[in-house]
Amino acid sequence: YDSGDFRGARDAAERGLAEQPQDVGLLRIAGKAGAELDLPDASEYLSKAVEVEPENADAWRELGDALLNENRLKDATNAFRQAVELRPNDVGSLVQLAHTAYAAGDPEDAIGAVRQAVERDPNSLGARRALLEIYRAAQRPEDALAAAEELAESDPSDTLAALDVAELYLSLDHP
Repeated sequence: YDSGDFRGARDAAERGLAEQPQDVGLLRIAGKAGAELDLPDASEYLSKAVEVEPENADAWRELGDALLNENRLKDATNAFRQAVELRPNDVGSLVQLAHTAYAAGDPEDAIGAVRQAVERDPNSLGARRALLEIYRAAQRPEDALAAAEELAESDPSDTLAALDVAELYLSLDHP
């Protein structure tokens, strides 16, 4: 899987699953490779993995990714929420939860999740960027400006953050 041979990884995982159908590692590889290949049964393998090992936060996150790939936003949101419940400091899962909640039409849930991500890891530029983008998408320019300023302050070399600050200042008619 890690080499990028998703078809080979999927085939090998399926061969292994014929002998060991409850092997969570093989289920996860079959599911992740299937998602990369846009196969319709990717989430089925990952659903089985979380059924066998419900405390596996990585499997829940991977299930969320597969469900998102299948455009099953509500199910994906629930999977990411479970991943966060199992591993509350997982900034990546919080950011995925935020993006998925926003896509599912719940901007307040999205903002709450991405704020948690920033709180958990204030140094995560990805979480800070996600907060800015979700505020902007939710048409909350004052909050987007504050997030852009914090992002620019935390990484002065981030030219995009400086441009975000300038653009938001202009859009709000700030001096």
